[in-house]
Amino acid sequence: MSEATAEHQCPHCDRAFGKAHGLAVHIARSHKAAPKLPEAVPFACEYCGTEFSTRQARGGHVAHCPKRPKAGDGRGEAVKRAPKKQTKQRRDASATLPDPSRGVTAGMFNLAAQELEELEREQAAAVESIERFFGAVKRLRLGYIKTRARLIELAREVNNDTE
Repeated sequence: MSEATAEHQCPHCDRAFGKAHGLAVHIARSHKAAPKLPEAVPFACEYCGTEFSTRQARGGHVAHCPKRPKAGDGRGEAVKRAPKKQTKQRRDASATLPDPSRGVTAGMFNLAAQELEELEREQAAAVESIERFFGAVKRLRLGYIKTRARLIELAREVNNDTE
């Protein structure tokens, strides 16, 4: 950068920058020193004193500040956060039901018939699934009984051979 445009000279080396932020980043990265912030820094961490130029920056730091008290560490009570606001309101189930005082319409019957058909399909699928399950259990039990009978038969043969 030319001397005419370089307004911010690094105090540790011969580098110069056009903006104070560039110099601050250079010092932090190259010289392992904390960047100097503008003199008027109104936001400081209440636990460690680190200063920030914006409330948002301080808030992000405070959430993870190593000096912030934790529950049970002997440095006092832990910081309690306000409960989160519920952003989505729960939908009231009764709001979706038709108002009986307005009378029954043909659309309500169609909707009820469709819902009934859907429930019947789901019930049939559940019954089929249960029947398959019990069929498998029955086959396993039958296999167990046959295996047990064969083991008893073999045990008898062994006993007869040893006598």
